[in-house]
Amino acid sequence: MMADAFLNVIRNALEAVTEYGKIIVSLRYFDETCQSVAVEIKDNGSGIMTRSMPHIFNPFFTRNNYGTGLGLPLVKKIVDIHQGYD
Repeated sequence: MMADAFLNVIRNALEAVTEYGKIIVSLRYFDETCQSVAVEIKDNGSGIMTRSMPHIFNPFFTRNNYGTGLGLPLVKKIVDIHQGYD
C-alpha cells in the first residue's frame, strides 16, 4: 500500500514539473526515538493554487483535463491506515 502511495505522489510530481524539473525524495527519522520516519517528496513544478488546497484530498477533485482525482485521496487513506500524518 505504501508503494502505491509513493507512486501516486511521485506521478503527480512528474506531471507538475517541466522537462528539466527536479523531484527530490528524502527520508529521515521523525524524532529522536527513531521509531518512525518522515518521507518528503518535493518538486519544482507549478504548484497547487491556494484556493485548491482545501480540496486536494476530496475524491474526484482535479484541476487537470485528465485523471480521475482519486490519486491524492488514495494516498491520504493509505497514510491514515498506517497512522501517518500528511
